[in-house]
Amino acid sequence: KDRKTMKALKWDGDGFLMYTKRLSRGRFREVLKKGDDGVRRLQWDDFYMLMRGLTPVKVTVENRFRMAAK
Repeated sequence: KDRKTMKALKWDGDGFLMYTKRLSRGRFREVLKKGDDGVRRLQWDDFYMLMRGLTPVKVTVENRFRMAAK
């Protein structure tokens, strides 16, 4: 679709919460592909970042040093 609207369901242990956000300008970035069931799944932190206008990325840690050989 046009990626101006995002809807999400979150289970809070007692029931579902439904979140909806529609952008007046711009579009949400497509960060996930749909699964076999047609659903996109996000971790809560990634969803929160999207709602704040940030793009979640995977962080990798690189080794900055090598262990000395014994």
